[in-house]
Amino acid sequence: MHILIVSHLFNDGQPELGLASIPHTYLGSLEQTGLATYETFYLDQHYAQHGNIGEDALLAHIERQPPDIVLCTWLFSKPFLNLHAKFFQTLKERLKIPVVLSVHDNIHTREVQMCEVLMPFLDLAYGLDGTDKYKTLMGDKSKFISTFMPLDTRRFLKGPYERTIDVSFLGRVYNERITFLNHLHQNGVAVVVGGWAGEAEKVPLDLYAETMLRSKMTINTSLTSLGGTLKWRAMEATLCGCLLLEFADETTKHFFEPFKEYVPFENENDLLDKVRYYLAAPEECQRIAANGRERAWSQYTGEIWWRGMFDRLRSDGVLK
Repeated sequence: MHILIVSHLFNDGQPELGLASIPHTYLGSLEQTGLATYETFYLDQHYAQHGNIGEDALLAHIERQPPDIVLCTWLFSKPFLNLHAKFFQTLKERLKIPVVLSVHDNIHTREVQMCEVLMPFLDLAYGLDGTDKYKTLMGDKSKFISTFMPLDTRRFLKGPYERTIDVSFLGRVYNERITFLNHLHQNGVAVVVGGWAGEAEKVPLDLYAETMLRSKMTINTSLTSLGGTLKWRAMEATLCGCLLLEFADETTKHFFEPFKEYVPFENENDLLDKVRYYLAAPEECQRIAANGRERAWSQYTGEIWWRGMFDRLRSDGVLK
């Protein structure tokens, strides 16, 4: 099986922000499974070089060498760097190639509405933030799946490391995250902090994974102005076997059981109390972390994600 992955090479489609995470997600996870080969076409790279996203060149390539599946990602922040509906229609109706759309921000109303417009030309659409907003905004929900991001898990198998870091936070530091981290610092809790997702202090992936593998617990907050979403860190933390401290929302608990597989917190004072409690109760901390790790490795790996896609396309009769 051969898959053409149409995506974006740079964070937010901007070269100055560095490479996007596609090698850590789609490419690495698919390569790890050995289930299919792949090639890539980067819309933002073509735009930077030629002033257009390359739909004509991409279509000509597909006609010359038809893949078994075309998987396209969607860049929420740069609509002009995404494929047009006519392109999806051509793939579906003229070339008869299975088309899967992967959307990272379906908490946004316009992204769900965009999926519904494209749905007649798609065989599957994945919403990778785990939210269920599509249930109230979308008519035909049969081909839309709200799920997790496929990750290359090989980095999370290194070690074993001694867990010498009490508390970590790996991610962009802004808004309520600053409040949470400052509150811990002001109350004597040292947190190892590293940036991610295009920040100047971005942590290399190997160090990112090693920091989690060395952490007893790590903080995540999936809170946005529109509600809670499933951040990749929730999966990365649990795959690494450290205790996930997650802001209490309705999304994460669809994937993990509160206080059994992760620990939710309500605000900065609650976070401080729970950090202190689990540092003083290492056996309970380790037990919850182990439960979270077992759940992540049994249900949320890249291989499970890809096999689920192939099985669904086969069951729908669009993939041989």
